Amino acid sequence: YAHDGTPEPEYQSFRVAGLIEEVAAVTISARGEKFECENQFDGALIIETDRSQLFQVLSNLILNSVNAGADKIFISGARDGNTITVDVADNGPGIPAKIRERLFQPFSASGRAGGTGLGLAIARDLMRGHGGDIVLSTTGESGTVFHLTLPYQPTAAAVPNRKPIEV
Repeated sequence: YAHDGTPEPEYQSFRVAGLIEEVAAVTISARGEKFECENQFDGALIIETDRSQLFQVLSNLILNSVNAGADKIFISGARDGNTITVDVADNGPGIPAKIRERLFQPFSASGRAGGTGLGLAIARDLMRGHGGDIVLSTTGESGTVFHLTLPYQPTAAAVPNRKPIEV
């Protein structure tokens, strides 16, 4: 977070469902804990965005869920006109009010010992760098849902940074 601003996205086309599967597999492998990640995303949907940055955002949300005590994460979404929506839901205990007050502020929202409080601040910066956003949709005793939005296609100025489609 000490860098100058958010890194410019490197756009490429890829299947969102494949990215979700990869994030879940890497997170499960790294954590060594038992949790289930249910990918409810349309397997055919292709988006054009920075794959590694979206990986970082999703990975952060999954890790936060698991660290909070969730053992099931559900990722769903769809294209709605010119917008891609992604919902990351869990069955954890919810986010305490004290943390919700400054959820996306750097260095202030860590809910675990040893946490930096940077994950959600960085995630929001990355999403906004794409012309999208991330918001806390709901939270409570039955779990938490974060809602992400991304433009379906990047602006014309971003197209020169485009990489080939991932299969």
